[in-house]
Amino acid sequence: MELSEARQFFKDRLKLALSDDRQPMPDILEVNKVYESIYYRESQRGCRDLKYKLVKDSSDRYVLDYYLKTDDYSIHKRIDANGNSIELENFEAQFGWPVYEDKAETEREHQRIKEHNQTVYAILKNKGFEK
Repeated sequence: MELSEARQFFKDRLKLALSDDRQPMPDILEVNKVYESIYYRESQRGCRDLKYKLVKDSSDRYVLDYYLKTDDYSIHKRIDANGNSIELENFEAQFGWPVYEDKAETEREHQRIKEHNQTVYAILKNKGFEK
């Protein structure tokens, strides 16, 4: 896929993935540039902070990575050259921390989640999606 085709293809796919055709996007997407859009949806009454960038994958094909944060959750995904949506590393325990009968098990799980989330933060920061 040529760059000019990829730009429109991924813009269209991102709008579909977000289920929001009002998403403001630039006319032209540059490769390896992080785009950020903070906007609101009336139905959710909350912030939607979106960051995305067009990159080439290990097979030298264009893909679009994006990271969406709302007031309630985050999503980190990739749209591949075929338009498929692929889950990427994301934060765990967004909806609460697990608690087990065994306090030691709870502590181990909380530590595992903390370490996982630190790794995810580093990945997102490296991509330019977190500061």
